[in-house]
Amino acid sequence: ALSKWAEDYEREHGIHCHRRIENNARRQGGQRIIDRESRRRNAEQFADWRGDRRRAATAAHEQRRFRDWADRRRGDLQSDRKDRLRQLERLQDTARLLTEDRLARTYDTSADREKLKTVESSLAIGGVKGLWHRLTGRRSRDVERKEALEKNIANAQQRHQEGLQGLSRKLQAEKDQLFAKERERAQVLGKRRLAPTFQAG
Repeated sequence: ALSKWAEDYEREHGIHCHRRIENNARRQGGQRIIDRESRRRNAEQFADWRGDRRRAATAAHEQRRFRDWADRRRGDLQSDRKDRLRQLERLQDTARLLTEDRLARTYDTSADREKLKTVESSLAIGGVKGLWHRLTGRRSRDVERKEALEKNIANAQQRHQEGLQGLSRKLQAEKDQLFAKERERAQVLGKRRLAPTFQAG
């Protein structure tokens, strides 16, 4: 009876023992069979099968535990990423204000604009005084001075804009660098999360 139960159990779990099947068939024919060698081998096979099941269960448990840890770690990384981004943005806001103030002072054209107004007023003089300015060459000098001031103002404005654009590129590059590091951290964690931590022998 036990041997028949063992045969059914083995068939159900994918274990095939020819000797047991043959002996059970002979027993059904009325013979009395005692197979100690088969019993020993069957016991070893069952022990091996039970060990494999135990190792597989342990491996699955370890992997689930590691994945849970990796998921928690991913959440921590996302929170840390937001904190680092907020910190970077605060630093960048301060740097932007300081740099914009420095650029505004460096390329300030208010003095040249005041001079330009004075020159334009002189060029607008008509009548006898205007004629006198033409005859003495003052008008031509004012025209040259007006062109030079307009050129200086235009150059200063262009350099000011270039400085602001360079500042924007620098700040964006810092953000891109932060995002790239965060992506690398996430990729490393993702690979570790999927890597097997235990292999059944």
